[in-house]
Amino acid sequence: MKDEWRGNPEGTRQYVHQPVQTAEDWQKIQLFPMKGSKLFEQLRAFELVRKNTPDNTPVLPTIFSPLSQAKNLVGKENLVAHLRQSPDQVLGALQVITDLTLEFIQLLKTIHVDGIFFAVQQAQYSLLTREEFQKFGAAFDLQILDAAKDFWFNLGHLHGTHVMFDELSQYPVQVLNWHDLETYPGLDEGKKLFPRGGGVRWAAAVAKRLHTARLKASRQKAGAPSNARRASGSFWERDALPRSLPQTRTFSRPAKSSKNIWDNPL
Repeated sequence: MKDEWRGNPEGTRQYVHQPVQTAEDWQKIQLFPMKGSKLFEQLRAFELVRKNTPDNTPVLPTIFSPLSQAKNLVGKENLVAHLRQSPDQVLGALQVITDLTLEFIQLLKTIHVDGIFFAVQQAQYSLLTREEFQKFGAAFDLQILDAAKDFWFNLGHLHGTHVMFDELSQYPVQVLNWHDLETYPGLDEGKKLFPRGGGVRWAAAVAKRLHTARLKASRQKAGAPSNARRASGSFWERDALPRSLPQTRTFSRPAKSSKNIWDNPL
């Protein structure tokens, strides 16, 4: 797989070549040694962030769902066609991707991150039926979240529009984030749909207002209409988390160890 940066201000890179071109190519997706891989480099980065970040600041590495990772291998224009035309091949590759992600999560536990930012991109009615998402998406997502249940702070991100909010609201995460200004549901309805949902966390609400104010100011400076809007994700907290975020832990973070995963090769 090849990608390149084409000027996106957020740093997002564009894929210029995907390894999956035919249905048979899915069978080439195999587990690989973690050590020496790009994933292992990310572990080193997360370890440095954790060691140099205050204990009361949560560190949440982003984990894309297995189906989102599969999309990058085949291209978003081709994913749906492949899973409908060659479901068995795609399912086999999804399990391989899931197994590798599970291994990565186990290593994340050794460096004491606080949770994961779990990004789900295909839970959209404009892309898949509910049954398709349950078979190709949720079945693998729940394996990931089960492995991450020891973390105290897992955040689920529901990407896109026309989303399957009722599906994702059942995921075992502490916080659910979605593009509330672009798609159903709004904040009030989201509170009702997210199990045991509390109020919007005050910090998230303040951050949202600040973001809106800064966006308005930047657009006015650029000559754009001040009432133009873009989505900024909205957080609902499953257990009505109190204002002092560190107090919401369900268990204490393990003491930092002088040893790390680099001391012993995998």
